[in-house]
Amino acid sequence: MKTPRWAKGAVIMALLGWLGLAIVSYLSLPMFQTIWWFSKLMTAAAWIPAALWSFTAVMTYLTLKAYVRSFAVLVIAVLLGVVIFRIDWQALYIDSQFKFHRDEFAALAAENKLSRPLTVPWWMKYLSLDGQVRHLPVFEDT
Repeated sequence: MKTPRWAKGAVIMALLGWLGLAIVSYLSLPMFQTIWWFSKLMTAAAWIPAALWSFTAVMTYLTLKAYVRSFAVLVIAVLLGVVIFRIDWQALYIDSQFKFHRDEFAALAAENKLSRPLTVPWWMKYLSLDGQVRHLPVFEDT
């Protein structure tokens, strides 16, 4: 069965909606520390296109009587929703920042050992509980 281009477009838009939701969820910690109400608003607003485009894709395939494709889109959308909802985005954000910026943390530790004044990168305040670098969580490599 040849699927019309507009039906595939609904699936592509649904996938983009889920991708956007994942990105907004990942960046929720920096957004929360910048403007706390904006973070919750953006996260709630990101769920809307993901859910609506997924619903549109399911209904599109139902109208075309492509029941297997409709069911597949529904299952994928539900799985993506559950996975995105269940991930601890704050822990993922912090862990990834430590992983991506390991060299910068090592340089700061070396400067601190030598009792030199620290020049802290701007992005580091988003790893702190209160936005101050002096309260960064400390982890030991084992």
